Amino acid sequence: MVRSSTAFITVMLKYIRSTVSCGKLSREKASFYLKEILHSIFFLGYINRPRFYPEDVLSEENALNLRETFPDMFQTYMTHLPSRPPYSALLDVVVETTGTSDSAADQDEYEVLDKLLDLNKEMYVPQHQNTSMASENAFCLASAVVSYCFFLDFLTGQKTKKYFGAPIACKGKAQREIFIDLSCIKTWNRNVALSVCLMASGYPPILLPQFVHSAAFRILSSREEKQASAIPCISEKQQSCGQRFEGNASSGFSCQRSTSDTVEHMSSQAPNRELSFR
Repeated sequence: MVRSSTAFITVMLKYIRSTVSCGKLSREKASFYLKEILHSIFFLGYINRPRFYPEDVLSEENALNLRETFPDMFQTYMTHLPSRPPYSALLDVVVETTGTSDSAADQDEYEVLDKLLDLNKEMYVPQHQNTSMASENAFCLASAVVSYCFFLDFLTGQKTKKYFGAPIACKGKAQREIFIDLSCIKTWNRNVALSVCLMASGYPPILLPQFVHSAAFRILSSREEKQASAIPCISEKQQSCGQRFEGNASSGFSCQRSTSDTVEHMSSQAPNRELSFR
């Protein structure tokens, strides 16, 4: 957990600073995302067993700079709950700073996925210096699945912007349950939160309306190859709303057919049938 947290913070700081330098993200928003992500990671360390602290996952230079810039952040993680997992906040940064389209509705999801795949590679924590074998906590803060959805107006043909989301990405049953509860209260659409609660109690899932289009992608990382690609999944599965995804996207997936670094895709377009997750 410590090594994964250190890798996540290092990659996150580098990426956010680069987006500010090239003018894609304002300094105000960068500060907001930095505080949110670091608060979430520090909180996870504080409730972890064994417990670890910010100084355990920050370099000496980063710890000094961040303490000067955000002194309260090194106290509030012990007294205040975070809003969401760190990867979900990083996903928002990537969505906001990726793409060249002027219209949010025309944003290319594969540009977002390619960037996330690159970041996941950088967060990879090898078990030993001379091997590419992953350690047990290699991706405990990074998500291997990303989903998105949008809403289509059948009369005008217009669609909304794409809403991206990811599963709850953190290690530990208690940690995941805390973030699921927080997401139900603070983040998810009320109907999605209700469906998650119902499915957790054994009730059947709710059905997505016909105007909801959704898709999910499994981001796979190979131990040997370092090439990224996007492979559509031919088969479609029925989907329902109830999977525990962070963010506003609600979708399902079923693809595992590549050994290279891969973005695998399954989509569903407003079918007249029950939509089922797994």
